[in-house]
Amino acid sequence: LVILLFITNICSFSSNKLDWSSTKYKDVDEWIKFGKKHLRRTYRNGGVGPYAFDCSGFTMYMYKELGYALPHSSSAQSDHGEKIKATHVQPGDLVFYAGSKGSKIGHVGIVIEANAETGEFRFIHAGRGGVRINSSSDGHYNRRYVGARRILTPQDSCPSSSDKGCIR
Repeated sequence: LVILLFITNICSFSSNKLDWSSTKYKDVDEWIKFGKKHLRRTYRNGGVGPYAFDCSGFTMYMYKELGYALPHSSSAQSDHGEKIKATHVQPGDLVFYAGSKGSKIGHVGIVIEANAETGEFRFIHAGRGGVRINSSSDGHYNRRYVGARRILTPQDSCPSSSDKGCIR
């Protein structure tokens, strides 16, 4: 029984195909709109929402909305999904940043817009100022960028009705 539960957990984390019809959101844009409703919510270390968050608590909360379980640690979240280049990020991808105390990964956010031509993106995240949106070109984040991971598959993140913000 323990082995069966272990195998089931591994399979649930390795499958990143999302059927939007099984969620309350029609596509990634609608899901991101839900995330934006949390702008300016309070930062609280260890916060997992819905009224206060830390960075990994916010991403965990958002992905839980889609039925995907992420751990409550930015470093542990960086082990999920597929590693991607910054120039290939698209809405829904996780982006990771070095911590302020020299840790390899100490912060995480969710891409909300991406520009394939410039490689720049905007992301929503929870930090000391609460839930907010920043740009990858902001000096503080530009210097601390570590990498990105794709939890959702590209076709899931780019609704067929619109390519806005998507990279194919």
